[in-house]
Amino acid sequence: MLFKLGNYIPKIGERVFIADTARVIGNVELDDDVSIWYGAVLRGDILKIKIGKGSNVQEGSTIHGEPNNEVVFGENVTIGHNCIIHGCKIGDNSLIGMGSTITDDVIIPKNCFISSESLVTSKIGKIEEGSFIKGNPAKVIGKVSEQQLKIMELTYKSYQDKKDLYLESLEEIK
Repeated sequence: MLFKLGNYIPKIGERVFIADTARVIGNVELDDDVSIWYGAVLRGDILKIKIGKGSNVQEGSTIHGEPNNEVVFGENVTIGHNCIIHGCKIGDNSLIGMGSTITDDVIIPKNCFISSESLVTSKIGKIEEGSFIKGNPAKVIGKVSEQQLKIMELTYKSYQDKKDLYLESLEEIK
């Protein structure tokens, strides 16, 4: 559901799916073909949250800014189930695994794979494009493999297909 907060009204692109139990609040911009799944919360009450084209935010994830950092996603970003994304930037085609937390001031470049249950803080330092990141606290393990690149692409494409299915045929049964 969409909520105006003060003077801020979420801006929604074309072919966007927002589940009825998701909350998109205030200063949030969703580009075309974005999907926001059940129980996700995007709370744009401090600074803007911008989600790039084709990206998906899966069930139970929370996204929020902080006073000095907007949240910005590139295109085709996947945020897995039950993630916490706070005051950070995530580059095109990156995948954030289930249950991961990305904190203030972190910049995840393009084509990065964050393993499930990882805690990525600013202490990780500069991350290079195409990094594989894992752990609590997270560390750069190496470069993303060809198999991981395929998984990342299949995942965002499958969520775009799911989004289309839900937009076309989801119907409440009473």
